[in-house]
Amino acid sequence: MLIGFFLGINFISHLEAQEASPNKETPEYRIGPKDILDISVYGHDDLIRTIPVTQEGKIAFPLIGEVKVAGLTTKEAADKLAYLLEKDYIYNPQVTVIVKEYVSQKVSILGDIVKPGPYYLKKPTRLSEIISEAGGIKSGNKKGRKIIIQRGGTEKAKGPEKKEGKNSSQNTITLDMAKLLVEGDTRSDIFLQNDDQIYIPDPNIFFVFGEVKTPGSYMIGDDYTIVKAITAAGGFNEWADTKKVTILREQEGKEAKILVNVDKALKGDRKEDIPILPNDVITVPARFF
Repeated sequence: MLIGFFLGINFISHLEAQEASPNKETPEYRIGPKDILDISVYGHDDLIRTIPVTQEGKIAFPLIGEVKVAGLTTKEAADKLAYLLEKDYIYNPQVTVIVKEYVSQKVSILGDIVKPGPYYLKKPTRLSEIISEAGGIKSGNKKGRKIIIQRGGTEKAKGPEKKEGKNSSQNTITLDMAKLLVEGDTRSDIFLQNDDQIYIPDPNIFFVFGEVKTPGSYMIGDDYTIVKAITAAGGFNEWADTKKVTILREQEGKEAKILVNVDKALKGDRKEDIPILPNDVITVPARFF
């Protein structure tokens, strides 16, 4: 049974918690399509505007016409407008840009959470803030559990694996739930990015990512094996490398990566048709042509 959906990936990059050190500079909010901006020019009441950003990332402003602001901070957008106004129209304009409505950047949180669904990022937002906004974890016990983040932002995965496949994306981050929410480990409390998909695993599910027809999370049935798991996810798509499927599994407190030749399993090789355990993360990579 499908209970959550993630965009697939063709490889998994597990980031250590120290990579999310809070000592790193706090990222600034960047304007995106559909955000609504309040713009004013000091001393020019006729240039006070509330303007939506178009899907192309532009705004239409008096005197200067269309200006691309997507990807800019509010200060950068104000500086850009001031520069364009000063060129031909206003001496030393003092421009202010404020985001009135945040619409362009959102994340989704699913799974064992009180209020699952999409949430808009209105400022640089850490993982714990979104979990709190979503009502917190349903189940009380947090020891030994993971939080999985499917990162789907603008930064691309590096390495040859990124080349092929319909469901390719950047990477998946796994974090220790107890460290974040019980011990208060700030190094695990990473800043979220646009399009991040956060999953709070239920103890009785597994995940299938990558080159399958319906990537996502599924309930474990009786005697579930890798073949049954792939079948539950709709089977392989046309880009799948069926001989290099991986299972990420926690064993004795450590993460183990298991390589499986599902092609052999489909042909009756029982050694390759290994059992699936709760919270297994199955990844089907794309093959190279």
